[in-house]
Amino acid sequence: MKQVEIAIIGAGPGGIAAAIQLKRCGYNPILFEAEKVGGLLWNANLVENYPGFPTGISGPGLIKLMIEHLNNLKVEISFDAIDCVKSNGKGSFEIFAKKQGNFISNYLIISSGTRPKKLPEKFDEKEELRSNIHRDIRNILNMDGKRIVIIGNGDAAFDHALNLSKRNEITILIRNLNYNGLKLLESRVATNSRITVHNSISVKAITKVGDSHFILKCLKDLEEIDIESDEIVFSIGREPNIDFYKEEKILNNCFLVGDVKNGLYRQAAIAVGDGIRTAMEIDQLIKSRDS
Repeated sequence: MKQVEIAIIGAGPGGIAAAIQLKRCGYNPILFEAEKVGGLLWNANLVENYPGFPTGISGPGLIKLMIEHLNNLKVEISFDAIDCVKSNGKGSFEIFAKKQGNFISNYLIISSGTRPKKLPEKFDEKEELRSNIHRDIRNILNMDGKRIVIIGNGDAAFDHALNLSKRNEITILIRNLNYNGLKLLESRVATNSRITVHNSISVKAITKVGDSHFILKCLKDLEEIDIESDEIVFSIGREPNIDFYKEEKILNNCFLVGDVKNGLYRQAAIAVGDGIRTAMEIDQLIKSRDS
């Protein structure tokens, strides 16, 4: 079992910021990441509210700069999924990693972000649909010449549409009468000739035709209509990604950072602020403990 002072689970903006600040304070945290550094920024078409980028920056572009920052400070990144985290009853935490085994950490930062909400059972249970139904877009950003349907009515759905419309034809399906997100995104979608929006529409069934072609059976204004698609994205909300943390009560020396705790306020800049503040709090705790 390996002993570490500070462990961080999740290398999104919050975890990255915490690691950077802790290195500045003289510590050597270990940063666990199950997939790839950057979190949901991979999905972001344009980040426009991150100070220092007056014309905005793409999500992947911002990730690239963050990775350079981590590398410059020689932050240890462990590309490993966490099965479980438990309190050992002595004020520390046992972290069970799939590849590298078990760790004990005196301080724990959970910045594991969110995961998409489960699909409606009538779609999720169909095995023939699974390879073409997506809950985010990081794995389909390079698609070209496809017809893609996005189901959802939030900023994420509209941002996904703008991102994917660069090389594909997009249809957004909204159950409500109107879009309830940022007017800026709504305006950009409205003027994009590659994006079509249907309001007050619900998907009743999805049928596969051939190897990779789908018909969405929809109901709009009491009228049945069919919409064709090659790929389908469900953007129907997200929930905290904390399955590995089984204890209901967050104990001392454990900190939640970023989207995993921020509800509607899921913004890269907010997560970064959370991460830096948490790192500073841990530094003060350690100094008080050792004084």
